[in-house]
Amino acid sequence: SYVLNAEWTAACETGYTPALYPRPIKLLSWNDRHTAHILSQGVFRDENFAAPCGDRIQYAAMSYRLPSTLGLLSCPAKLPSTTGYHMSSSEGDGIFVLVDLGEEESGVLELDIEFSQTTQVLIGFGEHLDDLRVRSAVGNRQFAVLYEGKPGRQSFIHYFKRIGCRYIQLHVYAHDFVLYYAGVRPTTYPVTPRPCFQCADTLH
Repeated sequence: SYVLNAEWTAACETGYTPALYPRPIKLLSWNDRHTAHILSQGVFRDENFAAPCGDRIQYAAMSYRLPSTLGLLSCPAKLPSTTGYHMSSSEGDGIFVLVDLGEEESGVLELDIEFSQTTQVLIGFGEHLDDLRVRSAVGNRQFAVLYEGKPGRQSFIHYFKRIGCRYIQLHVYAHDFVLYYAGVRPTTYPVTPRPCFQCADTLH
């Protein structure tokens, strides 16, 4: 972490003018939303609001609820959804949703959701569920972000942070919301994959 002290000084111009040249690599390709489905859902209690985002997800008390209990009438609930999934519960501090992309993917986080009031959402991401949840905190490292939602429907893309994951976990600090999409918009380098070589002779 950065700590301001007496050694910090204001930036100044050096007069150095390097030679500019075209970027030697191509730009990443922006792809469509990666399809996903809701793998699990329920309610949670947050024991420490002052902790970092990843720790709050990692150590929250989570309790599974049947999809119908929260208002999910179709299972599995596929994402994105044009009509959205209206989820509600009066229990705990809010509702958690675990989203499965079906495979590991890299790209930028995207969220399409609707609230009736200002709402905080913790979003964790990871490659496995060995902890029966996304491992959003590993030592001092945080694999989670905080989203501050406003009333109404909103779409958000986290352009400044690429993530790699298969699972995304939402902790929505509200008792009522509509989820249209939570997942990843893949960003890939434009290359042409080489065909796979297979040889029938194992001694070759």
